[in-house]
Amino acid sequence: MTDLLSTPAAGPASVRGGGLRGVGFLLGSLASAASAALLFRHLGVDDTGKYVAIVSLVTHAPRPPAFYKTRLAGLPLSHITVEVAACEGADA
Repeated sequence: MTDLLSTPAAGPASVRGGGLRGVGFLLGSLASAASAALLFRHLGVDDTGKYVAIVSLVTHAPRPPAFYKTRLAGLPLSHITVEVAACEGADA
């Protein structure tokens, strides 16, 4: 068995591999941009560069979602969604 690097086919194989890698990178970038656009449309984002928080909390001592929202109010978030569920055996 001969080493590919020592044959004349090494150059074309390297070019093909680099080309395939570049095409893969381009397709991945396009898919990422398309998915970001669809995500923004689905979530109804008004402005980019803003953060949101979606919190799902399971606790033994549940409180209303508004309690947790006020605790997060000091953070630079444009939207906060809180869902609270009680554990089995909770005191509620």
